[in-house]
Amino acid sequence: MRRLKKAFKALLADRLEAAEKRKYIVSYPKSGATWLNFMLCRMLILQHGLDDNYSVKLFKLSAKLNLPFRLEWTHDNSHVYDESGNVCCEPEDQFLSWNRDGFRHSEVLFIIRDPRDIIVSLYHHRKNRGKIRIGDQSLSDFIRDPLWGFERIINFYEIWWHNRSVPSRFKVISYEDLLVDPVRVVRDVLAFLELEIDEPHMMDAIEKGRAENMRKLELNKSVEGMRVFDETNQNSWKVRRAKAGGYMDEMSEDDIAYCHARMKKLPWQLNYE
Repeated sequence: MRRLKKAFKALLADRLEAAEKRKYIVSYPKSGATWLNFMLCRMLILQHGLDDNYSVKLFKLSAKLNLPFRLEWTHDNSHVYDESGNVCCEPEDQFLSWNRDGFRHSEVLFIIRDPRDIIVSLYHHRKNRGKIRIGDQSLSDFIRDPLWGFERIINFYEIWWHNRSVPSRFKVISYEDLLVDPVRVVRDVLAFLELEIDEPHMMDAIEKGRAENMRKLELNKSVEGMRVFDETNQNSWKVRRAKAGGYMDEMSEDDIAYCHARMKKLPWQLNYE
């Protein structure tokens, strides 16, 4: 009986330790987190022999698999509304404090993307997706919006670079590198997250995660967590262009100059200019 109690206590201690150990994927909206989550979910589904479905619900899948840590992703107060119109946080929350002690003892994988591409993608998202939309606001006005615009992205990057030593481990990957060399970047991600995935499963997930394949899955309503709002309007699609530097096709020279001026505040490690 004593041995049984001892074994039970040891098991409980292990479970508590696992529950406390967290790994986060942190990003500003429209930085590629859904894409990365899709591939990671696909790999875990294949690796563990689960039903062959498509999902971006990484936190649910990691809990189901009883991994030795909690694997979550977050936009950390930069994502105010979800596509159903639910309020995730107050818009001003991001600007109230630079403190990120809530991530202490955790591990953070931080995804960055050119802020100019983010703001254009986010503009189309806010204009064409979800129940809460921006109406007739122009791209130029959206970029300059004091609450929702370009300054919000710069603030988010500044906060996280300032707090990069708070987590026990911190790694930066870029959307652009994921576009150019997905195999190398995914291998780096798996190593950081300490996930063991067989090579064929990794390659399958990367192939399924190509933009043209994900668009087909999205339009066929095959992916849990990727809602279809208008099949005829590509600007409403979750997988819209999947391109680096696309902002140059849509921003005016004044818009680009405005963004450049604000990007000068970023550390060189995050400064796409």
